[in-house]
Amino acid sequence: MRAAKLSLLWGETLTASAFVMHRRMRMICDAGASPSPADMAEFGRMLPEKTDAFYRAFSGASRARDPLEALENLLKPIHSRATGNARRLRGVR
Repeated sequence: MRAAKLSLLWGETLTASAFVMHRRMRMICDAGASPSPADMAEFGRMLPEKTDAFYRAFSGASRARDPLEALENLLKPIHSRATGNARRLRGVR
């Protein structure tokens, strides 16, 4: 059961990440040399959110008691951030 849940989290993370990357690349291209304040706010999220998610991921994995728990702890913060970004960029709350 844990492996199935992990597989689902992995699939959702990949799908959400692809959407977020596509959406942000479109924003960068559309912004050109004159990004709006909203564009700048979105662009400013990119690095800090990844730093935070990966810090949490590796910290969680290092505390795991078994390999599956390590994978779960590694993926959960990244999944949370990616799916949250996808919902926000789609305008879904």
